[in-house]
Amino acid sequence: MKTKISLSLPPSINRAYTFNRWTHQRIYTPEAKKYISEVSSILKRELKKNKVITPIDEYFYIDMKFWLSRKNADSHNYLKVFNDMLETSGLTSDDRYIMNRIQQIEIDHKNPRVEISFVYINHKK
Repeated sequence: MKTKISLSLPPSINRAYTFNRWTHQRIYTPEAKKYISEVSSILKRELKKNKVITPIDEYFYIDMKFWLSRKNADSHNYLKVFNDMLETSGLTSDDRYIMNRIQQIEIDHKNPRVEISFVYINHKK
């Protein structure tokens, strides 16, 4: 089964975290929290529309096509927040099941985004 969805880019790992100086823990920035909340809602709606059964509790691929705003941007910097969002949205019970596969990287200054396709693998016998 394959489901394709286009989403806005998450904040990069460099802009997603800050440190709580009292507890010395890494925490999400307001920008990352907002992205996770907003895109989780969009993803839940799309998954329901496409009749995807969640949470997925086995390994699966996510094929990703990136349209980045700059030529020197690193697509890997977006994966952590993106995978956390997939877990928060309820797509998977644990982001360790996600196997990201970056298929394409293009430049689009006006509309940076990521297109994702879920490819389910049945390892259970």
